[in-house]
Amino acid sequence: MSTGQLFRAAIRARTSLGEEIRDLVAQGELVPDDLALQALLDALSAGDASSHGAILDGFPRTAVQSRLLDDALAQLDRRVDLAIVIEVPISEAIARLTSRRVCQAAGHTFHLSERPPRVSGHCDIDGSPLERRADDDPDVVRTRMDRQGAELAGVVAHYEDTGRVARVDGRGGADRVAASVVRVIDAR
Repeated sequence: MSTGQLFRAAIRARTSLGEEIRDLVAQGELVPDDLALQALLDALSAGDASSHGAILDGFPRTAVQSRLLDDALAQLDRRVDLAIVIEVPISEAIARLTSRRVCQAAGHTFHLSERPPRVSGHCDIDGSPLERRADDDPDVVRTRMDRQGAELAGVVAHYEDTGRVARVDGRGGADRVAASVVRVIDAR
């Protein structure tokens, strides 16, 4: 469950949440903790996530968010079972993010080297034009990475203190990294 996808869906649907975060995302700013947590809790209470749990992507990003999430989940008699740290050099992370493309119609995601569209610049699924998301602009990505580095270290420290961290080598192709993540989850 990607908070980024939740936010983009809210922006496309022009919900009140979407209106609040649209400008923040375009500038590479982080969504305020209370809004991010509420969007996540709403999604966790719906569908399969309500009974089977979910893999979270993009939240928590700070130690404060980790504590807020833990507290909110405890009220629902739930918890974070495992925090997977996918370790990737910053330069590789920036190259990956700036190569993402998303279809304008439905948000289908492509990657110029990992999962390129069959027809350059067009979605394989619905044929709509592909574009780089505003938050994948190289300058915005660098700003976001600079801000998030120390904050993410706080998240890792929070979950390391409780023995719930697993590290995965994030270099290489998406299939290899995904297989490593699945092995870590299966081992738990």
